[in-house]
Amino acid sequence: MPEIQIYYTQHGPGNATINYDPSIDFANRLTDADKRLIESNWARIKKANSSLWPGELGTLIDSENGNLRYGRTSYDVWRAAHDMLGQDTLSQILYNELRVSSVGIVVMTRDEKILVLEKPTGFPAEGKLDSSANGFCEVKNGKLDFDAAAREKLERELGMASGDIRKLGLRGVHSASDYYSGMLAYYAETSLTFDQVNRRANPKYVHKLHGIGRSDLADYVSEKYAAGELIGDGAATLLGVLDKKEFFGAIEKIKSRGGKIRFGKLSNGNFVESIDNFF
Repeated sequence: MPEIQIYYTQHGPGNATINYDPSIDFANRLTDADKRLIESNWARIKKANSSLWPGELGTLIDSENGNLRYGRTSYDVWRAAHDMLGQDTLSQILYNELRVSSVGIVVMTRDEKILVLEKPTGFPAEGKLDSSANGFCEVKNGKLDFDAAAREKLERELGMASGDIRKLGLRGVHSASDYYSGMLAYYAETSLTFDQVNRRANPKYVHKLHGIGRSDLADYVSEKYAAGELIGDGAATLLGVLDKKEFFGAIEKIKSRGGKIRFGKLSNGNFVESIDNFF
């Protein structure tokens, strides 16, 4: 199972703030060999899909007291790390410290179903379970706007216009080692029912939607994650729905099944384990 690192939750004090500093460029930490491998991998991908481009992303480097600082990276760097996961062909700094800007959203429908998305063929997580909607937060006009990215994913994947969203708020910040994320996890409530969302879901991004009862969610997440059916980002995002007692209870269930979840902070890209401000 991938390792999940949790840097901020709704159960801790204060609010998260975000700063993007493009002068801190992750590319400066790569070796010439890394750059050649990234370029070669990207050429292979472009050959299969010429419309792709190596868009600008952030990479999370600091998270002290919920103050999130992102430096600069790009999609081609992330894709190389993902495609070469477990091969040790790239520098360890890339495997250990790349945490790309992304969003995950868990949605509660009007009829109180938690939406779990099953990824379609052709995506890096194809066939796996994930949060209700998710994806990268790209740098636009020199900024990272995670709220806008969350709304864009809800519309793109689930067909939800702004008027369909009754509530949208940040629930946590985490990283999962299987997808090198530096993810902000959101919770949303919609005025639509499960059936209405299911009819609107975009098959390009959604193979199948599952509707999980709120009271069943803790067991569902721990079981599916332990079985390898639910990816790390999906597990961490879905846990954000739970109240404090349920949240930590579910984490203990995951740990009892062999899962690795740690609390702490990032300091200049390095993880420092600490339970301060979480309990």
